[in-house]
Amino acid sequence: MKNQKIQVNVEHGIKELVIREGEADPVVPFREGVHLVGNIDMVSRHLKNASLWLIKPVDDGDSPLANSYVEVNRSTRMISFIEDAGMPWESSYSGVIHLDDNMKNIQINTGISLTTF
Repeated sequence: MKNQKIQVNVEHGIKELVIREGEADPVVPFREGVHLVGNIDMVSRHLKNASLWLIKPVDDGDSPLANSYVEVNRSTRMISFIEDAGMPWESSYSGVIHLDDNMKNIQINTGISLTTF
């Protein structure tokens, strides 16, 4: 910073100017993402018990729910809620339903038509 001209505009209330030299510390994100997988009701439980920051509307219209979505995958029997998609702190809450072996034996949800006989 030697021999550099700096122009500073001082407004009311400012009493000190700090000039630092060198590299700055890396920026630490304020939170990390969470990726949870549980029972099929994981998404509904998360949304029912959501903290106030998630459900509270923000004045500028940039709510966390604005970048969030629910994804349903029938082939894997999974429902996922992606929160703050595209952000470094993106979180996902997924619920999976597993078929019982007894259901597999009688071919439930396989497209095969069965009769009472």
